[in-house]
Amino acid sequence: MHRITKILLSVGLSVGISTAAMSQQIELATPTVGSRFEYLWSYGGRDTFTIVGTNGGRLQARLEQDFEDDGVIDEIGLQYWDLNSRLWLAHVGLSYATIYAPSTDAQMPTALFDGLYFSGTFDLMTIDDLTTLFSTWSQVISSCDYLRSKEMAETPTGLFSTLEIACTDNDVSPGSTITDDPVPTYQYSELWSLELGMPVVQSFGIDQSTGEAEDFSLLVAYSLN
Repeated sequence: MHRITKILLSVGLSVGISTAAMSQQIELATPTVGSRFEYLWSYGGRDTFTIVGTNGGRLQARLEQDFEDDGVIDEIGLQYWDLNSRLWLAHVGLSYATIYAPSTDAQMPTALFDGLYFSGTFDLMTIDDLTTLFSTWSQVISSCDYLRSKEMAETPTGLFSTLEIACTDNDVSPGSTITDDPVPTYQYSELWSLELGMPVVQSFGIDQSTGEAEDFSLLVAYSLN
């Protein structure tokens, strides 16, 4: 496994810390419209994100997916993150969509701090076929820790100062909580470059007992406007 991925997975989830106890606000750059970021996945695919907007508190990017990294674009879609928290919110493709909508009582972070803890409920909507609007709905409780990385992240594009966002998702029945409706959890972690305002390392489906990830991606190229 790549060395930086080992560094990333070695960081565990922290205990929630109140805003008053936080010592340092973290400033993430906002990538400019037209900037491009390319990622290679552990399975061999390549993703290219082109920033198309930052309106309405959303970071919006056009995603071109090359599953075999053979130069042929297999899928095109749009992805959205919350601009303040950088939590992933939606993917809308040509034939399907996945949308995480924060529930009305989910107070999204408005500023980032080293040691920030977030927990909120999201409504998850998946539309498998946009032509027929066949869809499913569920709820997810996301809990995330924001940790200023002590080590520089090493990628094929260089060294970066980063903020780690380490999250655990719990699927729940409507109106339930984690404690009274326990289910298997999904854990992932991302290193966001302070300078670029985009991830440089992403690990998904982390096994909590071994620290191994089902999949990870590395930033391998970028161009800024």
